[in-house]
Amino acid sequence: MRDTAKFLGAGVANLLNIFNPDTFVILGGVTLAGDHLFVPLQAEIKRRAFKPAVEVCRIVPCELTQLKLRMEGYCWAIWRRNSLACSGGMAPG
Repeated sequence: MRDTAKFLGAGVANLLNIFNPDTFVILGGVTLAGDHLFVPLQAEIKRRAFKPAVEVCRIVPCELTQLKLRMEGYCWAIWRRNSLACSGGMAPG
């Protein structure tokens, strides 16, 4: 997780330095790591980005990640069920 925070932190710090946003949203499955990612990530960003940019920017996980992952799971389950029904019990592939 430290390597992920290090590399992601370097990229986010660069974007903070260039664009100076007030909020930066991290999305994707990596956000499921919670504080295991966000604590070292914020430390890395603080180390690399300009202080004024860090002071005004909130780094937050996307709130839709959990919903998105669940929806992908439901879609896969429906596809799997329909594939089994259409192929006489044999899944494709």
